[in-house]
Amino acid sequence: MPKYIVNISKSIEGRFVVEAENEEAAYNATVHADRLFEVSDAGWDVIWEVAPLEGDEPNYISIPEQKELAKDFLP
Repeated sequence: MPKYIVNISKSIEGRFVVEAENEEAAYNATVHADRLFEVSDAGWDVIWEVAPLEGDEPNYISIPEQKELAKDFLP
């Protein structure tokens, strides 16, 4: 059976406390990693691109490796 590569996005939301003069200024405030108090996973979006897999299958990323990579997505 043919194999395909699909592109899909995943949203991760972090909630931080920032210091700012008002709400408008908060949009441009500096976000510090030590002020993170919640992380949520919005789940997978829909597949947005498909391409045939040409050649050998790629080396897959293990679940522990995925968890290690995920830490780099937060400031």
